[in-house]
Amino acid sequence: MESEGILNELSRDSKHSLFYSISKKHFSNLNRLKNKLKDFYAKLEIIEKQVEEQETEELCKQEYKMLKRIDVLEKKIEFEAISSIIFSALFLEAYIYDYGARRLGDNFIKEHIDKLDPMSKIVVITQLVLEKPFPKDRDIYGRLKSLIKSRNSLVHNKSHKIDLSKFKNYIEKRDVELIELIKEGLDAYETIYDFLQFMLEIDSNESFQINLLI
Repeated sequence: MESEGILNELSRDSKHSLFYSISKKHFSNLNRLKNKLKDFYAKLEIIEKQVEEQETEELCKQEYKMLKRIDVLEKKIEFEAISSIIFSALFLEAYIYDYGARRLGDNFIKEHIDKLDPMSKIVVITQLVLEKPFPKDRDIYGRLKSLIKSRNSLVHNKSHKIDLSKFKNYIEKRDVELIELIKEGLDAYETIYDFLQFMLEIDSNESFQINLLI
C-alpha cells in the first residue's frame, strides 16, 4: 500500500531529501542571477557605446562601476552553479543508495554495491530490483552521466598557470566557461527532478514521493 511505502520512507535516516531541497534552492537562485547578469550586460553595452561616442569622466565611472557589479555577480553565479551541481550529485548518490537498501537490504548494498561508482550503482541496483536492464537508450542516462562528470570535474579541480601575455584570451575563455557552468548548474537540478519522475515510471512499487522534498 502507498501509506506503508511512505512510512517506510520516513522511517529511514537519509539526507537525500535535504540535498534535493538545497539543490532546488540553488537552482532557483541561479536562474534569478542569470537573468540579472543578462540585464547588467545589456546596460554595460549601452554605457560602452556612449563612451565610444563621447568619453567623459562620468561615463567612465559608470562603466567601471558596472564592470565591478558584473564581477561580483559572476562570483555569486559561480557559487550557485557549483552548489547546484554538488548537491544534485549528493542527492543522486544518497537516493540510489537508499533505494537499493530499501529494496535489496542494507547489508547487501553495503557489502556488494557501495564501492561502485555512482553510475554503476544506478545501473546495477535498478537492474537487480526490477530484474531487467537499465534503459541506457533513454535520455536520462546521458544526463545522469553528464551530472556525474560535472561533479567530478569540480571535486578534482586542478590549478594551472595563466599566461599573462595572453590575458585577453584567458578572460574570453573564462566567459565561455562561465556560460557552460551556468548551463551545467541549471541542468543538474532538472536532471535529478526528471530522474525521480523516471524512477516512479519504471518502478511502480517505488514509494518515493517528490512532494515530500519540496
